[in-house]
Amino acid sequence: MPLKRKQNCVRLNPDLCPHCGAYLDAATDAEKVEALPTPGDICLCLQCAGICLWNEDMWLEKAPPDFLETLCPGHRSLVERAQELIRTVSRTAEKRKAQH
Repeated sequence: MPLKRKQNCVRLNPDLCPHCGAYLDAATDAEKVEALPTPGDICLCLQCAGICLWNEDMWLEKAPPDFLETLCPGHRSLVERAQELIRTVSRTAEKRKAQH
């Protein structure tokens, strides 16, 4: 359901993060520039780092609690590093917001 492409970012029909309710309307593939999300693909919320999966109707759902354990070590490591980066950026933004 892509609406338009800007570099490797794909604009999608808006959805809400099933973890935190953040407004999500774009996706970027970590490995391929031209990839579009497909059912079963992983999506990390850039607000809370929650792990979501695209369902058959291309809406986001929470990944099962044991989802990380089902991934191969390389993909698990990629997801965990991305989550930590998202959390670090969020903490930094919150600190800056509190200072102003």
